[in-house]
Amino acid sequence: MLKSARRVLLCAVCAVICIIALAIGLAMPKVTYAESNEEVRAQSAAAQKEAQYAVPFAVDEQSGLGLNINVVKAEAVDDYNTSYSVLDPAKISQMPASRINRSSSQSYTYYTSDIEDLVLDFKLNVNIGGEMVAFIGALKANLESALGVSYSNYLYKFFSVLEHNILRYNSYLNDYSDPDTYEGYFSDSFLNDLEELSQNEDFDGFFDKYGTHIIGSANYGGRMAASYVLVSDTVILNSDVSSVISQEVDFANLGNVSLASIAESIGAKFGVNYSSGELTRGFYVESVGGDSFISGLPSNFEDSYNDWLSSFNSSGAASVLINYTNDGLVPIWDILPASYAGLSDEMETAFETYYDNFESNIISEFKSTNDVDFAGGSGSVDDPFQISNATQLKNIPEVSMNANYILNNNVTLTDTNWVPLGGYYRETPEFNGTLNGNGKTISGLRRTADITEKNHGFYFGLFGCIGSEGVVKDLTLSNVYIHMDGPEVNDAAARVFVGALAGMVHGTVQDVTVNGTVYNDVCTNGIVYAGGLAGAAYLATFEDCTNNADVTSGRYTGVGGGLVGYSTGGSFRYCENTGDVLARCTGWGGHASAAGISGEIYQGDTAINMTTFTSCTNSGKPDAQNYPGGIFGDLTEGEIYSKTTSNIYS
Repeated sequence: MLKSARRVLLCAVCAVICIIALAIGLAMPKVTYAESNEEVRAQSAAAQKEAQYAVPFAVDEQSGLGLNINVVKAEAVDDYNTSYSVLDPAKISQMPASRINRSSSQSYTYYTSDIEDLVLDFKLNVNIGGEMVAFIGALKANLESALGVSYSNYLYKFFSVLEHNILRYNSYLNDYSDPDTYEGYFSDSFLNDLEELSQNEDFDGFFDKYGTHIIGSANYGGRMAASYVLVSDTVILNSDVSSVISQEVDFANLGNVSLASIAESIGAKFGVNYSSGELTRGFYVESVGGDSFISGLPSNFEDSYNDWLSSFNSSGAASVLINYTNDGLVPIWDILPASYAGLSDEMETAFETYYDNFESNIISEFKSTNDVDFAGGSGSVDDPFQISNATQLKNIPEVSMNANYILNNNVTLTDTNWVPLGGYYRETPEFNGTLNGNGKTISGLRRTADITEKNHGFYFGLFGCIGSEGVVKDLTLSNVYIHMDGPEVNDAAARVFVGALAGMVHGTVQDVTVNGTVYNDVCTNGIVYAGGLAGAAYLATFEDCTNNADVTSGRYTGVGGGLVGYSTGGSFRYCENTGDVLARCTGWGGHASAAGISGEIYQGDTAINMTTFTSCTNSGKPDAQNYPGGIFGDLTEGEIYSKTTSNIYS
């Protein structure tokens, strides 16, 4: 939201300067209206004094005065409706008008992640008894020009806007707020359609044809608006990163703005790594008045901007309509001929509905097609998305696999065959966010159907894969029932990874408990790695974790572990297993290994491959034809050094 200081920026000037948007439909800060009789009298006196400097002004079509405009759907502030005129075009030039010279220049920037904020924060009083946004059609048209594709294709959006108004003069129809001013100037077609409107009450069609307001007073000079937008499906762009982006997106040095730097700064805010390739940038500049804007490229923006500003140093600089005074748009329903005055209230009410419907459509167009809801939160480290039910849990891959989440309630899963969240199984990114179980329980994780292969790999768990920056903590998985008799594929390269929490873990797991059954047993080629928590762990950390589930792992080579089936370069601290672990070799030449913590470990010949166990215990029964063990079973390459184990019991 705009700061209060911005809302009252140059209030004295704003009393006569428009608060409507520049070409993109954004508005100047809101006018502060008088609330006391003394203030009203003071303003009236100021207006009378100012009127002394007014000179007659010849009305023509270029000025826009007396023309009608649809303040909702117009795609620019000077997008007049000249096909169907409320006032007779031949008579408009005869209407008395005045001009007052002005001299002001003002600009500001605005940053937001939500189109609703953009629509709601920039408001214009259009005399319907409340504040509504004018020219949101212009807002839509110009933001779409910036990106070139639909915003609904992306989950996250961020809008950065610089706008600049240069005011040279103001012109107005004399007594434009007085309905009597327009008597005798209405067009015949308008009067005929008013008669039809009184019968059919098709107000929407009437607004589409004649617009909604008459231009009574307008400001002239130059206007420029530059929009720098960011969109992404993975990089979280929300209100939490507004300050980050505002520091990175410097309109005074736009050519040096780096997507890599933006991604890095946002990633630091959320505690994850983002790359520049995850961001898409859009840029658009529109200017009117003064000299033409030479370049619309970010790299040349600063020079073009300065040249445009300098062009107004010349008295001969072209001036065009740039916006309106705070009451310069006169609602049609306020100036209806006396014989149709009864339509005024109905037309005003219809306009409110007309506006609301159009605003809702615009907001929905800028929303993502896969926008989903959570119980609260924004996904940041300090304000994680809140999960209260199974639907919200399933939304994780639809929103972001890099965001932060927390359980508010216990969650019960009712799916007969659970589909893992992200990971290899669904060919979407690994989970590199944080899931804080908050001491809550997810119950009912079930799977009996075979899982699908990707590059000879099969992954199953609550998550398909937890990435190197992923964290899951303070969570219990209860009533787990994983009982798969496949996949039965004759593929020696097949590798099956099954665990209640994840098929594969690269990241950190803390204080997670599993209760239930984990079973994968089939007589065919390949290897199955099954664990109570994860099928396999690579450079992963497990701390204060407990497995109470029974684990069965069978294939040509079967590897089973209480916590993980297989580990390389892992760290296990204060972990416990109470479940029985059975590993079976179903083919000649294969082998089986089972253990309470890790069924098999790969040490290799470098320190990075070292798996360490600290204060771990096993009270379950490990059973394997070849390599049963209390803490770990088979050791593939390397050797056990005394420093890799401490305080382990079986």
